[in-house]
Amino acid sequence: MKSTQSADTVQKGSTRSHIISRLQRASKCAVELSKLLNNRELSKVNDMDVLEARAYAASLSGNVEFEKQKWENCVRSFSEARVIYSSLFSFTKQDIFKDILASTIDPMIRYAAYQMKISRTIAIPTIARKFFPSSDGDLVSAVEKLDENALREEQIKGTKGAENFEGLPKTITWRSRTVNLADAAIATALGAVSKASTELSQKLEDSSLTPKEKAAAYDDILIASQDATDATKRAIDELLAEGVGQDDQRIQSLQITRTAVNYALVGWRIGRNRVLMGPKDGSLDETGPEKSRKSKKNGAKLVQKEESTGQKLAKLRERVVLYDSTLQVRTDAPKQP
Repeated sequence: MKSTQSADTVQKGSTRSHIISRLQRASKCAVELSKLLNNRELSKVNDMDVLEARAYAASLSGNVEFEKQKWENCVRSFSEARVIYSSLFSFTKQDIFKDILASTIDPMIRYAAYQMKISRTIAIPTIARKFFPSSDGDLVSAVEKLDENALREEQIKGTKGAENFEGLPKTITWRSRTVNLADAAIATALGAVSKASTELSQKLEDSSLTPKEKAAAYDDILIASQDATDATKRAIDELLAEGVGQDDQRIQSLQITRTAVNYALVGWRIGRNRVLMGPKDGSLDETGPEKSRKSKKNGAKLVQKEESTGQKLAKLRERVVLYDSTLQVRTDAPKQP
């Protein structure tokens, strides 16, 4: 119904009223379900079930307020749902909770916060903590039981804006262009990239590590870089959903940021592949000197035996896979805006 409504040139009041009516009924059912599950003697459920039901009820209430365009109530409801779902994800590591946050909860909070004139430099987790019903002692206890840091003040101290984040980047440069980082989520992600980069450099300097161990050291920087890419894409999608045009300066700045973080991600992936190939990028002369050691039966002496043709071919096949992967990464790299 909403899809049909948004496609209409003129918004139909009757359709909107019908949508709100349906959502209100669904919200009442969800609230009733949450109350029933709280009766543990009858429901026989655990704490996580109760919290998940409450988060679901809060998200439906948020949808009702969203359709009514009561933005503060909308933020309060979705903030409650976000903190609960975030705690559930932190405890269970189930991707379904992460998907709910990324696809539904966070975009709703960001849009409603935008309507409330809340700066985009304030991170969504910060907004959620601010509007979370902290006066509900039972809910707070249940959430902190899953994630003790969910509502701690020190976790959000000084996070009113990206400009207040100590040590986090405020700008990003791509080729000859420098743009401001107006989104707190992007600044935080790039801060994590910078930290992971420093740690990676230290590990790569350790000559005692094998190529596979050095390649494994790239995991943190790859995850952080992917988070930065995702945060930038979300920021662009949110602005477009708000009706901001492609020629808007905010979109242009985010496109430059996205290109920069995407290229950085490509570079880290290629770097990992090169580490796996070896110090000479897998050149053929590396396969010659490599020898396997075998002991004689008497154990008196160890002799070296040259690698068999099969072993050499296996290594070459591995390197071909890495070459193909590197070429694919370069092919998928974004074009310069």
